[in-house]
Amino acid sequence: MEKSLEASRQNMTNGEPQDESYRPLSPLQFWKESDPRTRGIVLAAWLLTLAASIGLGIASIAFEWSGLPMHFGGVDVSITIYPTLIFCMLWVVWFGFWWGFIPAYLSTLALALYSGMPIGWAFVFAFSDPIGLAVFAITCRAIPVPLNLRSPNSSALFVFISFVSGMFGSSGAFIWVFAQGIAPSALLPIWQGWWLGAFLQNIVLVAPVLMLATTRVMRWRNKHDLMKQGTPHTQRQVLLMTAAILAGVLLYLYVAIRLVGGQIESALHSPDPAAFRDVARLQVESMHGVFWVISILIAFIAFFGYQLFILWVERKQAEYDLNLQKSGLEAMVEQRTHDLDDRNMKIAKALSLQQATLESTHDAILAVDLNNAWVLYNRRFIDLWHITDEIIAAGDDNAALAYVLDQLQDADGFLNRVRELYATPEASSFDIIKFKDGRIIERNSLPQFIDGKVAGRVWSFLDVTERKLAETELHQAKELAEASAHLKDQFVALVSHDLRSPLLSIKGMLDMAKAGGQDGLRETDKNRTLDRIAKSVEGLISLIECLLDHNRLQTGSIKPEMRFSNARSLVEGRIGRISHLAAVKNITIQNTLPDSMHLYADPDLYGEVIHNLLSNAIKFTRRGGEIAILPAGESTVIVRDNGVGIDEKMLPDLFNIGVKTTTYGTDDERGSGLGLPYSFGIMKAHGGSLTAVPIKGGGTEFHVTLPRHDTIVLIVDDQDIQRAIMKDMLAKLGSIQVVEARNGAEALEMLQHIMPAVIVTDIQMPVMDGFELVRQIRDLPQYEMVPIMAVTAFAGADPAELREKLLMLGADDFVAKPLTEEEFLPVVARYLGIA
Repeated sequence: MEKSLEASRQNMTNGEPQDESYRPLSPLQFWKESDPRTRGIVLAAWLLTLAASIGLGIASIAFEWSGLPMHFGGVDVSITIYPTLIFCMLWVVWFGFWWGFIPAYLSTLALALYSGMPIGWAFVFAFSDPIGLAVFAITCRAIPVPLNLRSPNSSALFVFISFVSGMFGSSGAFIWVFAQGIAPSALLPIWQGWWLGAFLQNIVLVAPVLMLATTRVMRWRNKHDLMKQGTPHTQRQVLLMTAAILAGVLLYLYVAIRLVGGQIESALHSPDPAAFRDVARLQVESMHGVFWVISILIAFIAFFGYQLFILWVERKQAEYDLNLQKSGLEAMVEQRTHDLDDRNMKIAKALSLQQATLESTHDAILAVDLNNAWVLYNRRFIDLWHITDEIIAAGDDNAALAYVLDQLQDADGFLNRVRELYATPEASSFDIIKFKDGRIIERNSLPQFIDGKVAGRVWSFLDVTERKLAETELHQAKELAEASAHLKDQFVALVSHDLRSPLLSIKGMLDMAKAGGQDGLRETDKNRTLDRIAKSVEGLISLIECLLDHNRLQTGSIKPEMRFSNARSLVEGRIGRISHLAAVKNITIQNTLPDSMHLYADPDLYGEVIHNLLSNAIKFTRRGGEIAILPAGESTVIVRDNGVGIDEKMLPDLFNIGVKTTTYGTDDERGSGLGLPYSFGIMKAHGGSLTAVPIKGGGTEFHVTLPRHDTIVLIVDDQDIQRAIMKDMLAKLGSIQVVEARNGAEALEMLQHIMPAVIVTDIQMPVMDGFELVRQIRDLPQYEMVPIMAVTAFAGADPAELREKLLMLGADDFVAKPLTEEEFLPVVARYLGIA
């Protein structure tokens, strides 16, 4: 309330104070906040004033300016001229008490020391004039009236304050008389001279200066930002000031009466009649002086009380107004708070909905302002670009751009497009971004408008990798379908031709056989014709079977049942089936595959490939030629002939079922033309390959390659010595990789990473025994064809029952312990395809 009242009393116009009330400035505050030039001016003036005050104080003693007689209102009084107080009073009024206190104290101290006063009394005596200045400063702060003295109210207050402060300042007269050893009869004139002189100096000299210069000084202070002041006095402090002034008045009356009474008491005891007359005259003069002093004090007290009452009324009115304003403000604040709460709730709901919407969309979204600072983003944006926490904390799009460039295929193009959009805020954009990791992103950018003006930009990014891949796959599937349709048309035309020719031949021969008379066949020719018809029918059946096998292979009806087989034995079996055809043309077939070569394949389907390649080689090899089956690496078999060879122009379509590449053999043999495409499909289903390589000088090589697959035997036994024995035995079968497990649980864990050719397991084991292991392996489709061989010492069990139980669980064979090479190795070799 005090601050509000003080603020309400300031009426500022064009930055200048109009009331120019007392506004003290702390010297420390001035030193910290003023500029060097202002500080220099003020300090120079103050130091000059300090020097002048000390000099004039000493001069007042040297030239005896104290106790000057003066007749006033029919009374003889004494006046002391002390110019120092003029300067000190002006500093107090314009800048504050401490600015006047120091020069007043130092000049009074110098005066006392110069006059010969003891140093201890001098330090105490020097406080007398500052006391009067303190009364003046306190009163001005209690009643903040303008100090330019241009109103009756301010002038009257100045007169009264000057009078009271002069009386307080004259308290040093008592110390002066006592310390200097002056006769008590001189105390009254000295005392009167001091306060009356101070009072008249203020009225005659200080008041005109205040009227002329206060406004300018205050303007100068305001111009240099020197109008700050401390906290205003509270009501309690004002009452204490009032009590101090009243006490001073009462002290004055008491001192005046004691002084006069003391003079009268001395005169009564004096034998000199003249002394009594002097005292009587002094009493009369003192009574006149007391009258005027009391009159002025009463007027001052009345005026001071009136000012306090006005101030109190104003403050009460201000309190009342403030309370009304406070009540209104509280109601307004309450309503505003309620409105803000509602608004904040709506904003919170809107922001929550906005954030939920952002997070629910499939797009990665980023909004930036005109300074490229992040305003809004969702989690998909952070995840899409793999943004780090440091980049998120910075919220700067330039830093984010520098961070993400390494992720892009065309970083320069991306950055240039971003810069173009930032350079043209109203532009929009849509393009495709390709990442180094294969992702494809659609980027869309639109300007953000607020009140018709661009306020930022919104970026959205949509991961369309799967869609683009699907579109590509769809396009490829379309092209493949179109190619397949074209191939089917070619295939239908080819098959139609291959079916039509033999059928027409059959029909012709049947017609000839049926005909009678001269056009009919003789009985001896009919048998030959029927043989030809039978061979044509067999060719048709073979062609149809090849077509059906190829179709089943392509549709997945035929799936390879993978197992390990001995390559030499498998090929040797196929040679035996076709050896009669080779014998007709006196062709030699050599099988040079080693016994140690194992193949992981479907034996029947792989055998069909070898059979077709051997048939094809016999067909195109001249009589007396040679065919060789050779190894190449661990999983490739080569079928080589020295026949007529293959035209290199036919190689690209050699395995294409829709292109007719078949020709007549060296003995005019005909084929279906489907053997090679069917064999190619079989190898593809195995994950392998079939390639044809022409030999310079005549002949062809067909390379049959399977994926490399190590021959692994998994041994499961809890006894280390038994595993070591079996491992040593298996080493004699060739390059076989042995993997060991100590129980069924460990074996199942290993089966997640390997595909063994054979599993050899003990029955009695901790954690998981052999029975449970066999059962769980057979529940896994991928290990359905893997042979399982059990080894056991029977341990009191019936061998027949044990055998039956193992076979029912899915085991393929078992051998009794203790193991011997004669019993163990042949069984394992059989399952590995080693004859």
